[in-house]
Formats: sequence, C-alpha cells, structure tokens
Amino acid sequence: MYRIFLADDEDIIRDGLRRTIDRVDLPVSFCGEAPDGEMALPLIQELRPDILITDVRMPFMDGLALASLVRRAMPWVHIIVLSGHDEFEYAQRSVSIGVDAYLLKPIDPGNLRKALEDTIARIEADKVQLLARQRTDDEHMLLRENFLARVVSGALPSADIHGQSSRFGINLLAKQYQVGYISLPQACFRGEGTERLRCLFSQLFDARDTVQAFLKGCDCGILLLTGNTPDEVQETAYEAARALQHELERLLDTVSVIGLSRVCDRISALPDALQQARQAAQVVGSGLKQSRITGFDELSTTVSSSRLELGADVPLVDKIRHMQEKDIPDMVNAYLSTVNQEDVQSVLYRYYLLVDLLMVASRFVRELQLEPQECFEDVSDISKLLHTAGELDSARAFCIEILERVVRYRGMSEPIRYGAEIERARMFIRENYADPNISLHVVASAIGFSSNYFSTIFSQETGETFIEYLTKTRIEAAKKALRETDRKLSEIAFDIGYNEPQYFSYIFKKNTGLTPREYRMQEGSV
Repeated sequence: MYRIFLADDEDIIRDGLRRTIDRVDLPVSFCGEAPDGEMALPLIQELRPDILITDVRMPFMDGLALASLVRRAMPWVHIIVLSGHDEFEYAQRSVSIGVDAYLLKPIDPGNLRKALEDTIARIEADKVQLLARQRTDDEHMLLRENFLARVVSGALPSADIHGQSSRFGINLLAKQYQVGYISLPQACFRGEGTERLRCLFSQLFDARDTVQAFLKGCDCGILLLTGNTPDEVQETAYEAARALQHELERLLDTVSVIGLSRVCDRISALPDALQQARQAAQVVGSGLKQSRITGFDELSTTVSSSRLELGADVPLVDKIRHMQEKDIPDMVNAYLSTVNQEDVQSVLYRYYLLVDLLMVASRFVRELQLEPQECFEDVSDISKLLHTAGELDSARAFCIEILERVVRYRGMSEPIRYGAEIERARMFIRENYADPNISLHVVASAIGFSSNYFSTIFSQETGETFIEYLTKTRIEAAKKALRETDRKLSEIAFDIGYNEPQYFSYIFKKNTGLTPREYRMQEGSV
C-alpha cells in the first residue's frame, strides 16, 4: 500500500481529492494533508509518504518550493503537481525538479487515476532499477571509497586531505564534522549486495555536499557529515540516517543500526569519531527486528569504552548486565577456565556451571519484563544439560548461545533512555492538542530537542510517531465529547485542533472504523 500526502490551500480541493483517492481501485491510502507548504514539510518528514500531491500556488511556501525541499531530503518521494494555471513557467520548473506528473485544475478523476498508476509503476521500477543498476565508473568509485575510508581512519595527513578531495569532487572543508557507522546483516555484503548498497548511497546522497556515504571494508557503511554548526550537522545526520534506513527497508527489506558519533570541530578528530559511532552501533546488539539510530552520547554510563572487566570479583549478573557481544568469547573462556576436561568430576562441575548461568540469565531477562521460559525453553531441559556438559566444546557453545540471547533480548527490551523527556513531550501534547498549530517542531522545541532528533527518539522509544500519538490523543478527546455532550460535530472538531470538520470526520473514521455520528449513536450519548 502506497501512502499519499496532500498539500493544497483549498479545502474543497483537498476534500474532493481525499474522496477520489479513497475510491480509486489502486494500492494507495491517504496518510495526511496540509494547507500550505510550510506546514506540510515537517509532516511529510514525519509521515514519510511515497507520493506527494501538491498545489503550485499556496501561501507561505508554494508547491514547487516544497517539492524541491522534499526531493532533496527524501528523494524516494514521487511528486504530482496540481495547478490552476496553464503556464509554461510552472511546467518548466516542475520538469527541472523532476516531478512525476503535472495536472491542471479542475482535476479530472481519470487523469488523476492515470497519474497515480504511472507513479506507482515508477515506484515499483525503483527497486528493479536498484537491483539491476551498474556503476559505469567502478575504478573512480573504488578510489573515492578508499580515499574516504582513509580520511575517517586517520591514515591521511590533514594537509593532504583537502588537496586530494577535489579529485573526487568532494569538499571536506567545514567547521564541524560527524561520523555515522552503518551496521547491516552480513548478507548485504555478499554477491551483488555491495553494489546495491553503493547504488543506494548514490541515489540518496550524490546531490548533497554535506553527506558522504561509502562502504568501509566488507562489513559496514559510513556516513561522513559536515556543516557549520553542531546543531546543523546533527540535524543533517539524523535526517540522512532516517532517509537511509527508510530506503534500506523499502527497497532491500533490510533492518539496520546506525551509530552516530559526537560532533567534532576538526578533521583530525575523525578517527575518534569513527570509534564512537562504531561503539554506538555495536552496543545496541544484534537481533533487532526494527532499525535503530543511536548517538554516542545516548550510551548508558555503565557501558565503558574499555574491555569488560572479567575478574572473579565481578558478580556474574553484573557481567551479563553490561557485556557487549564482542565480550562473550572471553567471558565464556573465563567462566569455564577452572574446569579440567580430563577430570571426571569436571562433568558435574560443568553441569552446575551451565545450570547456574541459565538461572542467572533467566533472572536477568525477568528484569527486562520477559518470560524466561519463552526465552530459554528450547535449551533448558535439565536432563539434556548433563549430556551437554559432557564435552568442554559443547559446554562452551551452550554458554555462548545463552549469552548471545541475553544480548539480543537486552537490545530489544532496552529501557527508555529518554523517559523523562518523552513524558514531557506527551504531557505537552495532552495540554496543547487543541491548538491547530501544534507541530513536531513546536513540541521538539518545548523539550529542547531538534526536530529530526526528537522525531527519531520518540518513535524508537515509544513505538509510534509523533503524528500517531497526537492523532490518538485528539481522537480520544473527540470520543469523550461525543459520548458525554451533545455539541455539534463542527464544534468538537475545532475543540480538538481540526479546522475542517470534514477532515476530522475522515480521520475519525480512519482510526475508529465509524463516522463521528455513528460512534455517537453506538455509544448512546446525551
């Protein structure tokens, strides 16, 4: 199902297009709307639609300016432009932006359907083209990749970097820098995987001077970000990371973890930034079912950048609580180091060690509010453990398996890092949802975060986007008003932040399956 966002300053046009889109027999759904480009842009960044339908002439920011910004930040979005003016200038500018269709008002439903059909065909072709596309200048691309890898690794003197960067059309002169480490499944680097990743990097970032994306070795990707201020670089980083993860999921069906370093003010600090970004990505752990972006400053203070202390005086549960995946082999070797394989008695000793490890791991996952039986049911048969303990290699493999599961479950059930900030955001929304001008930017500013950063952590930590939470809050308020009052539907719409009763009715039915009138009758309100 492809998601459509609509930007038009005429209420009647938006209402008509919503109805038309709902009636067309195509795999599309309406996900949001705005009356001008300025309001539309943050909503589009939050909702991430596949198709944007926008009027040319709108107040504050016209449709072509909106289309240009969307094309730059979210190049996967396909754009259909509407215009009441049959003027060559608008059509020419639309072509230069790269819109998919240009329709004149009044909109003919047949023309709209044809434009949507053609746009869907292009979206379907995107994946095919990505998989089939071949780079024509492989040598130049590989040299560029090697150059950037040496830059972030500190293998080139700073004096040589700027001279060589011009050879590849790269400008690395900047006041601020940041590094992103892209962790992907190993399958992405096999066969044609690396070529697909390079093509995706090219499609997303070739037109952006402030973002360099490249593969480093055969196990990770790197984002090198530049800008004039720390806030500017961080906004670019989160915007680029979210766009990349969206396309990895949409086109390659791949879950990824992206770690972001602290912002630094000199190119010689990039090796440290690379290490920070790598640590931020790796500490999340493997086995995630959803993509995640993690900043180095978000890491728990209990996780040290040094190796995990494996001394005998450290309780096993603390080792489990703070270990990283890379620590597991050393930890298992230390745990089993007192066992003498030739000693018959060691079989029982290993058995007790395995049982103890399983019990400690079970207590820990219970702390994560998970059921130990569900986590370890297939390996917790006590009668089989004695057989497993019979050989040191099988005992070691069992311990590694248990600890790898712990890291995986810990990553999936990690406690909310920004619980206080998110609760402040929710409280702000609950107190201000009736304001039609409330937006992602407004809420982010209220809690002291940038828009892209707030949007990322809110959705990652709560499992729902800002728009979804705002809509849910408004719908719950509408339900209460419909049950407990006899106020007109238009009054309720205005009371909960919707300026258009028709749009309120549309959103209400989309979220509840009933129109407001049907809900009121069903609930038997006053």
